[in-house]
Amino acid sequence: MAMVYQKGTVYLQGTRKKKWYGKFRVYMKDRDGKEVERTRKVVSGLKSQFHKWEAEERLQEFIRKENGRAGSNTILPADDTVTFDWFVAERYLPMRRGRWRPATAQKTQFEIKKYLVERFRGMPLRTIGTFEIQMLLNDLAQKYSESIVKHAYVNIRSIMRMAQKLFFIPINPSEDTKMPETKAVSRTYDDCRADHQVD
Repeated sequence: MAMVYQKGTVYLQGTRKKKWYGKFRVYMKDRDGKEVERTRKVVSGLKSQFHKWEAEERLQEFIRKENGRAGSNTILPADDTVTFDWFVAERYLPMRRGRWRPATAQKTQFEIKKYLVERFRGMPLRTIGTFEIQMLLNDLAQKYSESIVKHAYVNIRSIMRMAQKLFFIPINPSEDTKMPETKAVSRTYDDCRADHQVD
């Protein structure tokens, strides 16, 4: 494995107010466990307030702090390539399937794809907030029965909870969503008779 951190470099930048900047490379693991390199850039202070050696010491403090975080097996936060549909297909469903009976799995996967994935397809997971989720539920409530909306409500909360637990998102945006009022399903006398007919 490559060195987690290098010594780093201190340099001056700025026109009116010159500042000491520091940059160093960080080696972390991506979502697939592969090691990737990232460059970190920090401000060490104003040139008027710090000598170069002081700026270098401050940079070493930044590096030590980051090194402590890396010791806890840091994983890169989700970027825009981690979409909602990718997370559902590659993380959520594979982890959940083992706990569902075959009939439950088939129905739940269908509902997640139809009512959730189709709405958020291609959207980066980290950009989906409480507002987007509540609007999805509200829209479903205008079209579908309470049962469908309730399942969507439970599923989206479960998906976002897992995303947070797996450190793909810092907070769970679905926690503050509410189950909307749904339209009563109008049923005719003939519908009721059909339900009780025996073949």
